[in-house]
Amino acid sequence: MAALNNSGANIFRVLKTDAAARTGSLRLPGHAPLITPAVLVYTRKGNAPNMSPDLVEQLPKGGAVVLDAFHYIGYHIGETHTEMLNKHNGGARGFLSPPSLPLIVTARDSLDYDYPGTSNRDAGTIVNAGKHGHVLMTPSRFNEIIAALRPDVYTALADDVPSTAERKRCAASVKRTEVWLQACLVARQAPSAAATSAMAPSSSTATPAIDSPQATTAPSSNAAAAPSDVRAAEVSAAQAATAGAPEEPVPRGPQSPRDGGPHKGGSGKGSRGKQLGEAEDPELTASLQDTLNRVPILAPIVGGRFPEERQRSAQLAAATPGLSGFALTGLGTGETEQQLSDMVHAAVAELPHDMPRLAQGVSSPAAVLAAVAAGVDLFDTGFATVSTAAGVALTFSVSDPAQEANGDAEARSPSAASVDLKDTRYRLDAGPILEGCLCATCQRHSRAYIHHLINVKELLSLTLLDIHNHHHLFKFFEHIRLAIDEGRFEAFAAQVKDSLRNIGLPDSPLPQVVADAADNFQEPDISMSSLTVSSGP
Repeated sequence: MAALNNSGANIFRVLKTDAAARTGSLRLPGHAPLITPAVLVYTRKGNAPNMSPDLVEQLPKGGAVVLDAFHYIGYHIGETHTEMLNKHNGGARGFLSPPSLPLIVTARDSLDYDYPGTSNRDAGTIVNAGKHGHVLMTPSRFNEIIAALRPDVYTALADDVPSTAERKRCAASVKRTEVWLQACLVARQAPSAAATSAMAPSSSTATPAIDSPQATTAPSSNAAAAPSDVRAAEVSAAQAATAGAPEEPVPRGPQSPRDGGPHKGGSGKGSRGKQLGEAEDPELTASLQDTLNRVPILAPIVGGRFPEERQRSAQLAAATPGLSGFALTGLGTGETEQQLSDMVHAAVAELPHDMPRLAQGVSSPAAVLAAVAAGVDLFDTGFATVSTAAGVALTFSVSDPAQEANGDAEARSPSAASVDLKDTRYRLDAGPILEGCLCATCQRHSRAYIHHLINVKELLSLTLLDIHNHHHLFKFFEHIRLAIDEGRFEAFAAQVKDSLRNIGLPDSPLPQVVADAADNFQEPDISMSSLTVSSGP
């Protein structure tokens, strides 16, 4: 049974339900209510890879923008990205000028991120900091980045692991994530001692994050599922491990992100000058504490591919006061469709009904429909961006026959689920990407023109494709919400899944697909942009 926890900022309200699927209203200061289920626009270092901010703002209503906090560690010694952001009032909005959509900051890039691997550093997670190599990201350093970005919502630091990680590693990630969550919460309450008190090894007493007055003002009604003494034991055990475990060197050099252990990228040369995250000042200012306290925080749910660990992580988070929602992390990292469903259901079953749930890495339309059916509200997905990098236009059905009969011009069933515009068959095709689509690309340009742009390696092809793919994905979520409101989500999902059979993209983003897409973003070359067609994981 899910716990009830209303001690954090109340930013969400369930509107309608259809079995476990639901629509809701996410209410953030300065923004119109965001109706869920909703998709987050993928960004890389604050920018949508192929679209300018004004193009993002022209997308259909019903979305938000996501930033990866790890992109703002800093790239040159002496001045970090957070210092630059602090020079511009407004944080990320003042410096990066992103769209006026709600801004959500996470601790993961859904298309290109490093795993903590086998490190025994309970004090923090290891992050790729570009030419600085891999550095240690502690909760206090993470809090500084969040305060500089000034988002509308953010997720706490997590010990994220891929689906390939073994049970022992996943169990350790649950413990570490709970400790780091407590540290992030303490930083919002005690500015002068947040970093040291939250991370200090425990001896005979529990941590201030658990036993402080702030932490006990709103006890959970699900004490049986995750009692405070069990949670205290988990946190104390992880902190004791911090004191007793030998520190292993921060890994450096090119490594793979796909096996749950080594890391990708970063030689580490020249990184000993100012070692970010290792020699940081634990003192948090009152200004930083005040900034953090104003922003709703989401608790990460970890546990790899093991439903039992996902359940335990969700129980610990649900019993923690001071939260405004939850984020299911480590998804879309190679698990099968059934494993993904089990992971999501195990976590959601333990979470409060009246708080939002964000899924990071659930990308493909089939996976989105399964997660919506389980009760997920927000989706951090780079599916549209990956499709664009592959030269693929999304054309799968976004409706069921009932919507088409009502005359929705954009609800017509296409003959194919996707169009590979690299194919020479489109060199003389004067029609739009999708008949009836109202996006700017389909209204003004033909398949032949976009094929030509791809053939001559013109970057405008990526922009035009991304406009269409994001528009199509936004319309997909619009019809999801409509189907739930009208009580026919199951029929809608069946119709859409039927049209996905020949989409030319895997149901779940495989690690190799993710790595290939990341390479395209770092050095765009549409001549080599392709996705492996796969019928399974």
